[in-house]
Amino acid sequence: MANYFGLSLDLLFGQAHHGFVSIQRTPQIHNENQLEEYFKGSYKSLKTILNKKSAKVFYSAKDIPVFHLLKSKELCRFKIYLWLHSFSKEKGTKPYHKFYPKLSTIQVINDLIDLYNQVSVSEIWDITTVNSLLKQVYVFFKKGKIALKEAIILCNSLKIVLREIVNKAVLSNNNYRLYQNELLLVNNNVLICNDYERALFVPSGMLSYFK
Repeated sequence: MANYFGLSLDLLFGQAHHGFVSIQRTPQIHNENQLEEYFKGSYKSLKTILNKKSAKVFYSAKDIPVFHLLKSKELCRFKIYLWLHSFSKEKGTKPYHKFYPKLSTIQVINDLIDLYNQVSVSEIWDITTVNSLLKQVYVFFKKGKIALKEAIILCNSLKIVLREIVNKAVLSNNNYRLYQNELLLVNNNVLICNDYERALFVPSGMLSYFK
């Protein structure tokens, strides 16, 4: 009956009993079409809250937020390849130098980046934030998935992105704040809110999260 009428029993139970929270989990990804749908779903979820003037984002960044990395053509290509290689049931069928993401996937990503850049953002980084991507590049190089030349290009692209992030923090007129944290563990939790509602995204895997 709940499925027929589109009702969430968890949500109804949570409203009736204080102390219970209803959560949603993103579906698993096995191919690029599903990855594209994941980004479309993320855009839709974020837009409902971030479309308000009072919208804010608080990002506890264990990894460099994808909203920065995916601006870079090379890093975007590498991250999509990494995700698909990690999740796809047909991984390893195409080498990195022959892999290029679909234009429709790139367009959805660009829409997501534009939405993120339009609101007030506060990010908290620690020493592991930058190291995470470097380790991914290193592991793929050691496994023979990418060549030395490609690894160097990715590292140089990362340097450019980091300079852009620093410049944005300095020149953004308080619309973008970047903090370094040495006390608490960052975990890629993302809190988005406006004057009327809020949502917390808690990671449960590389691209999965609870909302």
